[in-house]
Amino acid sequence: YAWFLSQALRPNPGIYLPLQGGTMQGNIYMAKHRLLHLPLPTDIQEAASKAYADALILPATQVEPSHIGAATFDDLQDLINNTMSAGRTSGGLIEASSAAGNVKVNLGTGFIKITDSPNGLTRSFNWPNTIIVAGALPGNIIDKETNYIYIDYSAGVPVPKATTDRTTIELNRMFTLGRVVGG
Repeated sequence: YAWFLSQALRPNPGIYLPLQGGTMQGNIYMAKHRLLHLPLPTDIQEAASKAYADALILPATQVEPSHIGAATFDDLQDLINNTMSAGRTSGGLIEASSAAGNVKVNLGTGFIKITDSPNGLTRSFNWPNTIIVAGALPGNIIDKETNYIYIDYSAGVPVPKATTDRTTIELNRMFTLGRVVGG
C-alpha cells in the first residue's frame, strides 16, 4: 500500500508530493486505481466517499434561488410551485376500449397541484392504463355527447375521468387530455 501511494503521489518521477506540510501543484495520475475507505471529511478540501456525498442531497425546500432581501418565495419548491402548472409530460393516448362506449386512457406522466391554487404544491406523478366506462355516473363517458377526458387529483391519487361540462375541470388539480364523442 505504501509503495502504491508513493507511486500515485509522484506527479513527476523523482518528485514526491509531501504527505504533511508544504504545497505542490500538479495532477496526480492514478490510472484505474481508487482511494478507498475514506473517513468522513472534516475540512472543505478533503475527499469524501460517494455514500457521504449522496447523503447530502438536499430537499427542494432547502435550496435557495437568488432573491432580493427577505423574499416571500425563497426556496426551490416555491419556484416550482409558482412557475409550473399542472399538465401531461408523456403518455395519455386516448383510444376506444374493447367494450362498446368505453374509452382507454393509456398510462402517462405529469405534474399536478394538490390544491386548486396556482401557488399550490406541485407534484410529479404517473398514472396507469385506465378504462373509463360508458354510463350516466359522474366521471363516465356519456353516449352521443362531447366528453372531455381529464386527469383529476382526486384526493391524492391522480386518475383519468370524463365530463361533458368543460367548466368543471379546475385549472390546477385537474388538466384536460382530450375529448371524445361518446357512443
